[in-house]
Amino acid sequence: MAFNNIPINGFPKIDAENIPFADDDFDATNVKDAIVEASSGGGGGTTVVANPEGSATANLSKLQVGTTIYGIPAEAGDISYDNTSSGMTADDVQEAIDELDTIIGGITELIPSDATSLNKLATAADIPGTATTQTAGIVQPDGTTITINNGVISASGGSGSGETYSETETEIGTWLDAPLYRKVVVYPLTSGTSSVDVNFSLSNVTVKRYEGYIVRSNENILKPLPYVSADNQYNFALYLNNYDSAPVMHIIAIGSTLSTGTVITGIIEYTKNS
Repeated sequence: MAFNNIPINGFPKIDAENIPFADDDFDATNVKDAIVEASSGGGGGTTVVANPEGSATANLSKLQVGTTIYGIPAEAGDISYDNTSSGMTADDVQEAIDELDTIIGGITELIPSDATSLNKLATAADIPGTATTQTAGIVQPDGTTITINNGVISASGGSGSGETYSETETEIGTWLDAPLYRKVVVYPLTSGTSSVDVNFSLSNVTVKRYEGYIVRSNENILKPLPYVSADNQYNFALYLNNYDSAPVMHIIAIGSTLSTGTVITGIIEYTKNS
């Protein structure tokens, strides 16, 4: 039984003697004869290496398939490399390998071998500041619920939520799915009066909660507003005008006056009208 044409890996087996071969240093016209000729010292000194099984291979420089003659590169530097897609400068395989080795070596040097050094990778200069409404940066929510509304990130819930009191408008959470804001006004009186308006300098808002406190100039007592004294001598009324547009806190002294140096603190929480 003949085995010469049994397929190997799905492809038909081709005998070396059926593969054309052409080289000026050889008399052989097919690969099989060229190997035999090379093993006998022919081929102009072509190197032949024999393996333990007794077969031989020749270090050939050309291979002809049909009418096409192919050069066989001796080294990686003889194989061209297209660097169009990679952006590398190398134009042969050897240079491409060397260039990759340099790049990988540079990356390896940047990776520390211990966890302590990893913490040093980010220096203070690399860490952005806290994010604001106009500047990108770190967002550190103080609650358990994070809300993203048209690119604005806010947090609510949790023990730390809503505990910011500032004379600058501050978003502290949500009110029925709408962003909720807080603002504080500290208003010291420069002259005595029986009533006073505390303006929050806001417009187009709706107040959801408000509170006020008063410290009279001759007392060291923080009194909530409204306030009714036990002897009915120092009573102070409090209400809010324009609660759904431009809120103003109005305080009235009943049976007394608001003396010079009295400090009034007003706090409001509100949503913005659409």
